[in-house]
Amino acid sequence: MAAKSIEQFVIAAKKRPKAAAQNLTVLMESLDAYANDHSEPFVELRNTAQELLSLYQGAAAKEKIKMQLELLQQKAAALSAG
Repeated sequence: MAAKSIEQFVIAAKKRPKAAAQNLTVLMESLDAYANDHSEPFVELRNTAQELLSLYQGAAAKEKIKMQLELLQQKAAALSAG
């Protein structure tokens, strides 16, 4: 479930970067719940998402945001594969 939500977020973030920070804030609520209820991989996923949110809030360079989006997507894919 978390991996699918992240995949959808990443797709939407690439299409509409201006709405991404707000959408990520909503997603973070779910990730916090997963991290509290489950194990280490969800904590890593949440921390990666939190770093991405910081990049959005700090108006980081597009390339930095893109790299963090890809990292988030990779971690989510690893969760669903494992």
